[in-house]
Amino acid sequence: MRNPIELALTFLYNRVLDLILCNIHALQIGENRGLLENYGFQMQQKYMPALDRLFELQNPTIHSWLQPEFFNKPNLSNSNLGEKITQSVIVKKILSERDESGRIPRHAYEKWSGAHWILSLLAELDYPTKDPVLLPLREQALDWIFSDEVRVKDTPKIKGLYRRHASQEGNLITYLIKLDLDDEQIHRLTDFLLEYQWPDGGWNCDKKKGAHTSSFVESIIPLRGLISYQKKYQNSDVGVAIENACEFFLCRNLFRKLSDHSIINPHFIELTFPHYHIYDILIALMVMDEAGRINDPRCQEALNLLEQKYIPGQGWSIENTYEQHNPHQHRFSLVNWNQEKIGKANPFLSAQALIVLKHAGRL
Repeated sequence: MRNPIELALTFLYNRVLDLILCNIHALQIGENRGLLENYGFQMQQKYMPALDRLFELQNPTIHSWLQPEFFNKPNLSNSNLGEKITQSVIVKKILSERDESGRIPRHAYEKWSGAHWILSLLAELDYPTKDPVLLPLREQALDWIFSDEVRVKDTPKIKGLYRRHASQEGNLITYLIKLDLDDEQIHRLTDFLLEYQWPDGGWNCDKKKGAHTSSFVESIIPLRGLISYQKKYQNSDVGVAIENACEFFLCRNLFRKLSDHSIINPHFIELTFPHYHIYDILIALMVMDEAGRINDPRCQEALNLLEQKYIPGQGWSIENTYEQHNPHQHRFSLVNWNQEKIGKANPFLSAQALIVLKHAGRL
């Protein structure tokens, strides 16, 4: 019979060995995953495999998104995530068409490869702030947005309502602030959005005289821009505009008609990435989250639908795409955003969905 002291020491040895092996395994899951106390109790079991697989990817943007959300302490070895993002294959592709001046020889708004969209994508990817390399692209985008082409030709006022692609100003405000490239012109862009807002809280570019309801597509990005502005520059008028715009979406449960409660557009419940200025329930939930409204009861149906779309052990898949990969076609994208998958799931979309569900208290 073994000595009790020997048995106790053997037990302790095995426990320490188990802990070491568990920690090694956790590090192997992804160098950026880190070690979190009580990790297994912080989210529903069904979503853990998807999170694990996301961290297995050597994708610095996804690590940058998820690390502060799911881990108490950042892994010091990954303090250079910003550098990894700038050196990533995706970012190099996105910036590959710049000429010697640092500009892109396309119209700034050419979808999805003009300077406007490139800056929007970089901001979404957590590209580092204050990078002087991006200044020529910023100037290209600002030259366009303040041109007569936009301010006069593309902004008619019909029957007392501005008919404006306000997603353009909204995207500019969002990415300039996120990339920390904004200057005094950011206030002019915000004033435009306040001036162009419709009585129901949204925006619309519809030039038909009978148009009387704002557009979901043209309203979600301006709302996001105002939220970004308000977080940096407090303004009471902007606060009121944000509240009115949130109500425009929330009173429709983010995707339903007021009249008969039917789905406004079937594409609104189809997930996509990147979001560009495309509307779906995920970008709507993300913006409600940014506005501090994710726990509003009127978000619950969209959250339920998002959870129903989860592919066990994988994540969420792109259900509709709005891009082409031929440079001579409309909506040309330099990157195939659905090339890297986890089974059928898109990692970028899956990471964003997990963050939204966490903030909604669903994990």
